[in-house]
Amino acid sequence: MLKRSVSALAIMAALAACTNQPLVQPREIVMQERLQTAYHWQVIAERTTDKLLAKLATVEDFDQSGHSVAGASSRKMMAERPIYLRPLDPNMPFARAFHDLMIRELMLRDKRVASSPHGATVVNYNVQSILHNQISPRDKYHPGDLTYVTGIVAGAAFINEQWSTHHAYLGYIGIAALADLYLIGRYWLTDAPNGEVVITAEVANEQGPIFRSADIFYVNDTDLGQYAHTFGVRPMTPMLTGAKGPAPETPMRTVRLNAR
Repeated sequence: MLKRSVSALAIMAALAACTNQPLVQPREIVMQERLQTAYHWQVIAERTTDKLLAKLATVEDFDQSGHSVAGASSRKMMAERPIYLRPLDPNMPFARAFHDLMIRELMLRDKRVASSPHGATVVNYNVQSILHNQISPRDKYHPGDLTYVTGIVAGAAFINEQWSTHHAYLGYIGIAALADLYLIGRYWLTDAPNGEVVITAEVANEQGPIFRSADIFYVNDTDLGQYAHTFGVRPMTPMLTGAKGPAPETPMRTVRLNAR
């Protein structure tokens, strides 16, 4: 009788917990890379440079002034402009390294790198760090939890019966022990980072975006600070790529010296 009562209560509790609660639709398994070394930063710079130049080679320069060959007009592409890589946060380790690596990759491809945004294709890049859960799954699980709970439930349900006649319940405890071993291997023997970073690059003019890329990576929780912006630094508005007219003159300051 006690067995049936406990079973009924367990079923009712499970049904109550699931009432009006939609189930999470499972997604297909996908693979995502993890950033762990500076070499991985170089790989990101290579990929970003390749995607950037491939796109600029297909986009006509919106400023076609001065492009003529023997009296005939010649359409120029955005890839023919020098490239200015706008600096991000100088105190962010990743931003400093990524900036230098991008310049290196551009020079390896014989591209002109400008020191000023005027008349150049301006490339803006940004880094967003994401911490999904500040409490690690390891802090929520203790080895043996399932076996412990299963043993208590089984003992409470059959405290007045002979265990020798209920081998099935001993099997339940064995199954719980196997589940504990699986969770131990998952949470303690494997690494499940909570941190991710989104790395974007963008080229835009007054008409809108010309190029935009975004890559998402896992990062070790202890490495997330390498992708964090300096405290108090406001997000920068993307710098637009402008026309290729003459560079504005730098205003000069006149200093008057009084002779004694």
